[in-house]
Amino acid sequence: KAPLYWAIPTAGSIDLTINRSAAKKQDQRLGSLLIDPGGPGASGQDLVDHASTTFGASVRDVYDIVGFDPRGVGSSTAVKCGTDKDADAYLTADKPMTNQAQLDAERARTQAFGELCQTSTGPLFAHVDTVSAAKDMDLLRGVLGDSKLNYLGFSYGTFLGATYAGLFPKNVGRVV
Repeated sequence: KAPLYWAIPTAGSIDLTINRSAAKKQDQRLGSLLIDPGGPGASGQDLVDHASTTFGASVRDVYDIVGFDPRGVGSSTAVKCGTDKDADAYLTADKPMTNQAQLDAERARTQAFGELCQTSTGPLFAHVDTVSAAKDMDLLRGVLGDSKLNYLGFSYGTFLGATYAGLFPKNVGRVV
């Protein structure tokens, strides 16, 4: 559980889902390595399932590889955009835009889809942001029992890691 709104932690909560692959050499364990594949919107949980092909033995031996689905994503409390059919219709449309009228129509369609997402998601929608996700990472660090956060982010995950480091410089371990 994480606060829905970090500024008012008692204003509701969300679920954060993690997946962990334990260090192979527990007697040499250095802690957890939190991972995020980026996106934004990609599942960190899924990346753990591929740890044996993504991370070398020297990492897997001494770190618990921990993936999480950030707020708004996957198995954590997620953003919803209507039905699957609604989302598919929006995301798979290939609308050529060769004039202003087509651009205006696409802008209106995108606005309507955003409003559908906001309505379908509810209060979470206003709190899916990088700073909140970085604060969630510090919560996970504590839940995992690590004094420092070791983190590997890909793509947007690099910005998330940099945001974390800016917010919690004294809690930063190894960060890539």
